[in-house]
Amino acid sequence: MGEQTYIGVLAAIGAMFGYGMADCFWKKPVAELGPVRSIVFRNIVVCVFLAIILLFNFDNLNIWQTRYLLYSVCIAFFGYFGLFFYGHALRHGKIGIVVPICGISPIISTLTAILLYGETVSLSKWLVMPVIIIGIVLISIDLKDFKNSGLFDLKSGIAYAFLAAFFWGTTYAFFGIPASKIGVVPFALTLELTVLFMSIVNITLIKKETISVPKEKIKRVWVNIIGVSFGGTAGTLLITTGYKFATVSTVSSIVSATPMIALLYYKIVHKEKLTTQEYIAAVMIVTGVVVISFLEGKK
Repeated sequence: MGEQTYIGVLAAIGAMFGYGMADCFWKKPVAELGPVRSIVFRNIVVCVFLAIILLFNFDNLNIWQTRYLLYSVCIAFFGYFGLFFYGHALRHGKIGIVVPICGISPIISTLTAILLYGETVSLSKWLVMPVIIIGIVLISIDLKDFKNSGLFDLKSGIAYAFLAAFFWGTTYAFFGIPASKIGVVPFALTLELTVLFMSIVNITLIKKETISVPKEKIKRVWVNIIGVSFGGTAGTLLITTGYKFATVSTVSSIVSATPMIALLYYKIVHKEKLTTQEYIAAVMIVTGVVVISFLEGKK
C-alpha cells in the first residue's frame, strides 16, 4: 500500500469513528432545539475547534486560490441540505429507519465519481460495498419500524432520509479536489462556516425567527452539543483527508460504517449485549471495511 493511500484509508477509518461518536449525541439536540438550530449550535462549536487548529497551521496556509475557495462554498451549499434533511429525518422518524436509508450514500458517491470524473471501480469493490451496506441495515433496522411506517409519509422520516443520502452522496465525491488545493483544515473550515451561515439565514430570513433558545434547553443539551461538535470536527477533517489521498468509493464505503460505532457506544453505556443479528451485522461491516481497505492498497 502506497503511503498516501495508507493515510487515506486510516483517515477514513478515523472519520468513521468521529461521525459515529457524533451520531451518539445527535438525537437529543434535534428533539430539544429542532434540526436547524441544532446545526447552528453544532457548527459554532465546530468552527471554533477548526479555527484553533488553523492557528497552529497558519504558516502553511494556501487559501489564496479564489476559485477553489468558491468551489468549497458551492460544495458546502449543496451539502448543507444533507445535514438539514438528516436532522428532519431524525426528528420525524426513528433511528432504525433513518440510518439504514442514509447508508446508501456510498453508492451515490461512487456513481457520482464515476459519472463526473471517471473514477474506476473494480468488480471486487462493487461486490464488497453491498456487504457493508447490508451490515448497516441489519445493525440499525427494526422491521417493525418499517412495517408501521408510511413509506411516503413525511412524518415517518423516510423521505427526508433519502434526500439526506442523495445530498451527502453527491457532495462527498468532490471533497478531495479543493482539499488538495487549499488544504484540509481551510477547506473544512470553509465548509462548516458556509453551513453555519446557511442555517442562520434559514432561521432568521426564511422562518423569520430568532436563533436564541431558553437557557433551560441549553443546559439539557450542552454536553450533547459538545459531543456532536467534537465528533463532527474529527469526522470532517478526517473524511476530507481520506478523499484527498484515497478513492471516493473506498472512503465512502468505510465511513458509511458509522452506525456500528454508534450502536457499540450505546450498548456499552447501557450495558446491553449485542443480539445475534447485531453480531452478524458487525462481522459483515468489519469484514467489508477490512477487505475494501485491502483492495485500495492493491491499486
